Amino acid sequence: MIASTDIIRIFEFDMQDSDIIGKDRKCSQELREFFKGRLGKGFHFIVPFQDWLHSNPEKTLGDACRVYPEISRAARTARLPIWPQFKYNQFIREQFEMDPAMTFEKAVRLWNEQKESEDSRNI
Repeated sequence: MIASTDIIRIFEFDMQDSDIIGKDRKCSQELREFFKGRLGKGFHFIVPFQDWLHSNPEKTLGDACRVYPEISRAARTARLPIWPQFKYNQFIREQFEMDPAMTFEKAVRLWNEQKESEDSRNI
């Protein structure tokens, strides 16, 4: 039987720092394990890092390991945009920005009221 640590070792041998990222590389479990092996157990994919990977297909996995700490630090302090498909999250964020004392329940109630209003206009 193969232990989970053996699987991680297999993934590490399949990928090297010198491997080119490539335009078709997916943020797979195997790639996550590679980065965890190089960057530590605290590694996780974050949108800015995924964007960097997709924007730099000619770079190597080693290059990615070198830029991750900087991207991760910047992401922790930056206010990242919420993508359009997450309108609910955007709405809730904006409610708390307008009224920091607002309860979550009230923000959700306002969201539901807005959605009902939008739905009634689309009938």
